[in-house]
Amino acid sequence: MAIDKNPSNLNDSSNNQEVCDERLESTQLELYKEFIDFQNVGQILFQWEAQRLGKQLGADHPRVKVFNERVKQKATFLADIEVELEFANIKIPEVTESGGLIHGRVFDENKRGIEKLNVRLEDENGQKLGFAGQPKTDASGYYTFEFDSKKLEKLEKLGEVYLVLVNPAGKIVYRESKALKLAAGNSTVINVTLNRADLHPISKKVR
Repeated sequence: MAIDKNPSNLNDSSNNQEVCDERLESTQLELYKEFIDFQNVGQILFQWEAQRLGKQLGADHPRVKVFNERVKQKATFLADIEVELEFANIKIPEVTESGGLIHGRVFDENKRGIEKLNVRLEDENGQKLGFAGQPKTDASGYYTFEFDSKKLEKLEKLGEVYLVLVNPAGKIVYRESKALKLAAGNSTVINVTLNRADLHPISKKVR
């Protein structure tokens, strides 16, 4: 059997594999979403039946209590699946040897991502570091800062750098208390938990 040693063919094979992996991942996510939609419909039916039985038999009836308990368990199950789906949608950039990465999730007390927050970096005096960019959190609450070697040098010269979250109205809703540390070839993860009630005018996410 002949072995193809042509580098270009090897690269094509590698690219084809990446395309196949991406398509498979996309298909899996679509199936995951369909499963969630199906489970949500089932949850609505459970709730209707629980309400119907409650009116007919009374809230203290054993059968009604069983249905209500199932509704609670299913709600918890669906919430956990929604969080897993958010994680599945996150694609973490690769870090080069000379570059760096700051990334993480912003989520509420239920681990659900908070989207449309502006994320920026500031120096110790509260001055915005425009060269670093200002990404927004996506539907999963994920954000990322990617740095090349030149941007890393600027950060090192500045000394203390802090991560700040700003809502769409321009109000600062979070400022990291510890200065960031980032070295070439490394990534720093900063996850933040916020209360949605403090993020007006951001409304509660509904799927």
